[in-house]
Amino acid sequence: MKTNDLSFTIAGFAGQGVKTAGAMFGKVCSRAGLHVFINEEYPSNIKGEHTYSQLMVSSEEVGAHTQAIDVLLALDKRSIVTHQASLRAGGAILYDGADLAVSPVDKDLGDATVTRDDILIIDLPLVEIARDVGGGHRMLNSIGLGAVQGLLRFDFEELAGTMRRSLARLGEEWVQKNLAGARRAYDLAIEHHADQFDVQLQRCEGPKRMVLTGNDAIGLGILQAGVKLYTGYPMTPSSSVLSQMATHAQEFGLVSVITEDEIAGLGMAIGGGFAGIRAMTGTSGGGFCLMSEYLGLAGMCEVPVVILEGQRPGPATGLPTRTEQGDLKFVLSAHQGDFPRIVIAPGTVSEAFDWAFESFNLAERYQTPVILLSDKHLGECSWTCEPFATAGHPIHRGEVLSEQQVRKLEDFKRYRDTGSGISPRVLPGTPGGVHRATGNEHTEHGYLSEATDDRLRQMKKRLRKLDSLDVSEIGFKVHGPSDAEVTLVGWGSCTPVILEAMKLLEQRGGLVTNVLQIIFMSPFPAASVRKVLSKAKTTVAIENNATGQLADVITEQTALRVDHRVLKFDGRQFFRDELATLIEERLAGLAQAPLAQDTWS
Repeated sequence: MKTNDLSFTIAGFAGQGVKTAGAMFGKVCSRAGLHVFINEEYPSNIKGEHTYSQLMVSSEEVGAHTQAIDVLLALDKRSIVTHQASLRAGGAILYDGADLAVSPVDKDLGDATVTRDDILIIDLPLVEIARDVGGGHRMLNSIGLGAVQGLLRFDFEELAGTMRRSLARLGEEWVQKNLAGARRAYDLAIEHHADQFDVQLQRCEGPKRMVLTGNDAIGLGILQAGVKLYTGYPMTPSSSVLSQMATHAQEFGLVSVITEDEIAGLGMAIGGGFAGIRAMTGTSGGGFCLMSEYLGLAGMCEVPVVILEGQRPGPATGLPTRTEQGDLKFVLSAHQGDFPRIVIAPGTVSEAFDWAFESFNLAERYQTPVILLSDKHLGECSWTCEPFATAGHPIHRGEVLSEQQVRKLEDFKRYRDTGSGISPRVLPGTPGGVHRATGNEHTEHGYLSEATDDRLRQMKKRLRKLDSLDVSEIGFKVHGPSDAEVTLVGWGSCTPVILEAMKLLEQRGGLVTNVLQIIFMSPFPAASVRKVLSKAKTTVAIENNATGQLADVITEQTALRVDHRVLKFDGRQFFRDELATLIEERLAGLAQAPLAQDTWS
């Protein structure tokens, strides 16, 4: 019997409430003191194609999925065809064999019989129950959750409390219908099937935790930082931050604008930064392509602005609702000419909150664009996490001169050549602070100039801005023993998966590894990374892209070559056991042929 260790998938077609059910079950488990990780997979259209929610539940912190699943709740035929092979031996599938739904796009799907004879098959009259309590097919997700709750011998009141809160917007009548249907399914499952299944869930005592996506955390971080303007053209996976800002606009006194395109999004944000407010825009790789010229304008005008770049697979439209880490090199180099930019890649929900907040401090302190580099997996997956420590987040506005300070200057020079490369700025309307801001090269006053001495002075000034930004401690993390012979290198949303694989490698064969997580991509913590990698006997880069972009950046910055690369680029994140196996295979290959070429997973 396994207690509080569950891999659960609920699947159906778009419109069946799969995401709602997954989120509801995640809240049930979190409120019962359990750790939860939820990954949503959904199509990029609204034709009713296949969608599913994957949940990992544990009494310990969990951040990645296993390939095999314990329980499958199948709401339509496609779910049986697609997922029954993923069930482990002894796993369970729940469905309504008498009235199994078929998506409008799956009319010719054919037979969807459960062919496995090594799993527990639970055929429940879900549709009949829905009708008996006065509902219909739209209640199948909640009724199905009742059955799962019973199969796992999980107290029904854990589900009922969450269901009341989650469905309250539907009105008390529908809440009671959903509860009645879920209870009927719960009783059937616990009476006829629970004693045949080897997994159960129980309440754990522990602190209260939140269940948040990375985008939720980013939104909370920028609200804490005092964002006053958020712009964007809706583009998966950054759109939910735009929605979050619109939801809280009145409460926090901010403006959230849906722009006509991504170019306007960054243009308006630059205007906000120039005006002296904290401004941000969000997009994905395709939208960031359009922003490139405006990015250069922010660099030339030295305007503080924050950009969220949520990666998804390219090129072009690629896989709009899937995940990838393919934009790293582009984000580092997108511009005309040279100017400094700060690029930060958080890897967890708590890091997403912290660095979203700190992005504004950095943008204003160094008067340059800051790019928060995320992806669909980090942005839209949900994790349990402790409440954020908001008290230790001071706000720094950088070198902003007051009216009194400007008055003391005989001649205000907005782009004055300073030793730090950072020139004091003023907010528009400050008496004595009139200046020009232009995309052309300029003098210290901001007047256009093509003189060589002005060009060299301003270029050198801008390029030394980040010299004082020390990322030798904050730009990376080392997880695990510092003296491990094998160092796994990763970034962004791969971090939680790599950490889980690290545990598996030791459990399976006693292989002790550590994890080097890179957080700052620009400026890059080159000396620190070189020191960590030099200690390792073998290094393995793990990334969600086709070429190993971080591994290339490491070589460029440190002159060290990562020994091997494990890459996945099918639009999905690694499974933790899949990744552990791939690492074992790569290390075995290296032992036989140390100079073997990098290979794709």
